Amino acid sequence: MAELTPEAVEMRKRLLAELPPVIARKHVGTFLGGLVSAESMANYDTRREGPKNAMSVGDSVAYYREDLVEWLLTRWTVTIRKTREERLLELAKRDAKPGKRSRGFSRA
Repeated sequence: MAELTPEAVEMRKRLLAELPPVIARKHVGTFLGGLVSAESMANYDTRREGPKNAMSVGDSVAYYREDLVEWLLTRWTVTIRKTREERLLELAKRDAKPGKRSRGFSRA
């Protein structure tokens, strides 16, 4: 697995602690707070891009917790979203650099 961000490491730790050991595909969206739907998981599985070791149980498909979490973290980048104020400060710092043209209209 590629190097994880500190946020992804924390997410991994929490998911592994809180998810049940086996999760049915139809409940993945519920357990993951809507991050991915059962329909999307079915599409990934059809293309053989889903979590490894998916198992058929009767008419259902299920995933081991560890395989599902590893798949999620390799599929998406996990970061903390910045507040509006943090984004504005970054823009202001970037625009204040010497030689950098400011955004907007000039007052000439």
